[in-house]
Amino acid sequence: QSVAEAQFSELLYELESIPEKIAKTLVAFANTAGGKLVIGVSDQKEIIGIDPEEEKFALQIAASKYCIPAISLVYSEAEIDNKTVLIAEVAPGSAGPLGVLVDAAVEVVDAVAPAEAQ
Repeated sequence: QSVAEAQFSELLYELESIPEKIAKTLVAFANTAGGKLVIGVSDQKEIIGIDPEEEKFALQIAASKYCIPAISLVYSEAEIDNKTVLIAEVAPGSAGPLGVLVDAAVEVVDAVAPAEAQ
């Protein structure tokens, strides 16, 4: 894994139910060089596995309803030890800074910030 990939990748056990937190991570990726969210991996880098359809649904809500403008995601799945990991790729934004809808106001996020730390 290159330094750039390490800097702009985020490993998550599963998505949190708060779409604003997910959206902040997506917007931070889009406002920088893009990035990948890898869902189904623990902080210790153990493959836990997830239900990819459930996680895609949560990502789509965050990307379409809380990211201003909406962010398009490219999904891929990997099977490792009979467990599914979901990879959501965020391309760099091309239309200027993107923001997150928080309490009816738009907040611009310009640095990669881990979802669970928000």
